[in-house]
Parts: sequence; structure tokens; C-alpha cells
Amino acid sequence: MIGWVVVSLEAAALAAVVAALAALVCNLALEWIRFIRPAARRADAAFLLGLIPMLVAVSLWGALLLPSALHVTGVRLDHCELHSHHAHLCALHAEGVRLFLIALGVLALGSAVWRGGRLASAQARSMRLVATLEKLGVTRGGDPHPVIAVPGSPWLCLAAGGWRRRVLMSASITSALTPLEVQAALAHEQAHLSRNDPLLKMVLAWAGLFSPPWVATAAQRAFGDAAEEASDAEAAETVGPLMVAESLVSMARLTRAAAPATCLAFGGSSLERRVASLLSGAVDTRPPRSVQLALGVVFVGAFLTTAGADSIHHAAETLLQLLG
Repeated sequence: MIGWVVVSLEAAALAAVVAALAALVCNLALEWIRFIRPAARRADAAFLLGLIPMLVAVSLWGALLLPSALHVTGVRLDHCELHSHHAHLCALHAEGVRLFLIALGVLALGSAVWRGGRLASAQARSMRLVATLEKLGVTRGGDPHPVIAVPGSPWLCLAAGGWRRRVLMSASITSALTPLEVQAALAHEQAHLSRNDPLLKMVLAWAGLFSPPWVATAAQRAFGDAAEEASDAEAAETVGPLMVAESLVSMARLTRAAAPATCLAFGGSSLERRVASLLSGAVDTRPPRSVQLALGVVFVGAFLTTAGADSIHHAAETLLQLLG
């Protein structure tokens, strides 16, 4: 058992280092994707860049543990005897404790658990808030997702729900905006739900646990900004770009409050750029591919963890040998 704890911590340390390097590369790439058009493709690129550090960390950690696990389960004999010329990273033939790796592994896992706890708490508060507002509100038909009219003074117009998708809107908005502006705001939020943006936002937040906090924040901000522009473009197809721009400005006058952690709010970010994009006449809509990209990341991660396990494991042991 001690051998498994030691090798798990050592693998976590190596995975954290390599994932951090991958995150820094992805952070540099985030500066380039802002030139990608249309916004739907920029959102896909930001989402993928936010997932890559998680892919690297999980795949590397799994690949480093897999040979020992296969030996214990009787699937395949451990390869350590064939590589006696360099360091071992193995739960079965440990050759001593590398304290610097153990310490780094504990630090990496502790940081991930602490950040994960904070994230889970923030998302739980967000979901409780949405549930409370939904109980207070009145559900009416929406196309294609239901719209819940919430009483009271807060100015709300947001997309919520990863699986049970709906729009929450303050009932008082209908008196503050023109009917066409309300239609534009609702079309924008419906576009968010059709694109699965609330769910993708949650996935990206959890994937960010495998990146340094500032890199995770940059990826989430880039995705959020691009998703807003992509939803503006879809809404513009329904009511026209000028009406969406007018509705954005009107909503900005009403509120500056941030959206709950699991939601996306109309007029929530990058107002000037979004209005300029709508008025430029360059509005372009494309179907999102983020879900397909997420499935691709899962497939690549599974492939690296299994088919590439021996090569990755051997490379890690060689690196440890060079480090002494």
C-alpha cells in the first residue's frame, strides 16, 4: 500500500509539472485565438485550450500508474525487470523515496483539492440561487427552452442549466425595454442554451483545476467573451444586429451585476466590442463544436493513457534518471 501511495504522489508531481508547462503554452495561444473569426470558432478554440492541461495531467498520471495496475490485476507482467538500467517509477519495485517529488505531489494534490472545494461551493451557491429564483418565478413557454419570469427588482436575463436548460428573466424587464429589445435578449439567451454554454462553462471551470489559476481564468474569460459574441450573432439572425446592439446597451444601463457561477447573463461582458461587432455587418454564425472537441479530448486521453502508457512511463523514468 505504501508503494502505491508513493508512486501516486510521484506521478501527481510529474503530471502537475508537465500540465503547468502545457498550460503556459495554451496561455500564449490564447493571445492568438482572438483573431479567429467567427466567434463560434473562437469559443471552440478557447474551450479546447482550457481542456488541454487537464488532458495532459490525467493522461500522464494514468499512464505512469497503469503498468503497476496491470501487473497487480494479472493482465500483464510489469516491465521493470527489462529496464534495470534506470530509475523506477513503480508501486511494486520502488527503489527509494524521492522526497522532492513526494512533497511536490502533496502540494499539487492539496492545491487541487482546495481549489476544487472552493469551486464546488461557488457552483452550489449558484445552483441554490437559481433554484430559489425559479420557485419564485412563473414559467411560460419559450422557444426552444422555457422562460421563467422572476418577480422583484433585480434586473435578470440569464441562461441557466447544464441539463435542464431554461432562461431566467426579471418580469420587470418587459416594462424597462421595448418588446423588440426583450425579444433580442431572449433570443441571445436561447442561443446560449442551444450552444450548451452553461454546461461548457462548468466543464471549463473544473478543467481549470489542472492549470495555474491565472491561466484557467484567462481560458474561461476567452471562452465566455467568444460565447457571448456567438450568441449575439445567432440572436441577430432572428431580430437583426441593430436590435441586439440596442438591447445590449439598454441592459447595460440597468445592471452591472455579475452572473452566478453556473450562468451566462445578457450584457455581461465586453459590451463595446460586442456592439462594434454587431454594427460592423460582419456577423457570422456557425454551429458550435465544443461538445465534439470535449469528446475528442476524452478519446485522446484514453488513447495516451493506454496505448501510449509504456512510452510515457519509460520517458518519465529516463527523466528521473537524468535528474539523479
